[in-house]
Amino acid sequence: MRSASPSNEQGFKRSIVRGRKFLAASKQKKGISSPSTKPMKPKPIFLESSELDKSFKTCAYPSAVEIFKLSEQMEMPALKIKAEFQKRRQVFRQRNKLAEDAIIYSYTLPRLFLMLHFLCSRFNCTQQTLMQIAVFLFSLFSLWYSVYIKIRNDNFNEELLLLNN
Repeated sequence: MRSASPSNEQGFKRSIVRGRKFLAASKQKKGISSPSTKPMKPKPIFLESSELDKSFKTCAYPSAVEIFKLSEQMEMPALKIKAEFQKRRQVFRQRNKLAEDAIIYSYTLPRLFLMLHFLCSRFNCTQQTLMQIAVFLFSLFSLWYSVYIKIRNDNFNEELLLLNN
């Protein structure tokens, strides 16, 4: 057996000290990033213009001709108007982000039907029972999707009202 050398003991002590320093530093960082000290993001400032509002309501992606017409009406450079549309689109996207639960992936429904088919074959279900279950699941899906579309349209209308004010 080897006896513990003084260098190993010092190395062990050094690692403990390093660990303490790391913990102390991480505690200080946690204290700094408290929610009360985080700076709030400034709200984007839009140009107050009825022409821009009307144009954005009709189409969020204007063509070059429309941008040129707006620049002539408002006597502003076209690049500034284009940037204004981009700001408004970005704010609209951030406000209307979908939750991950609301997204239906393309492979969800086929997997569901494969699982359903496997269960019916395992428990000797008839073809008629399989079709009844499939129709029931499809009706649930269509009901959920119609509610989802209604909620999305309501949010869109609210955003238009907010942009109008």
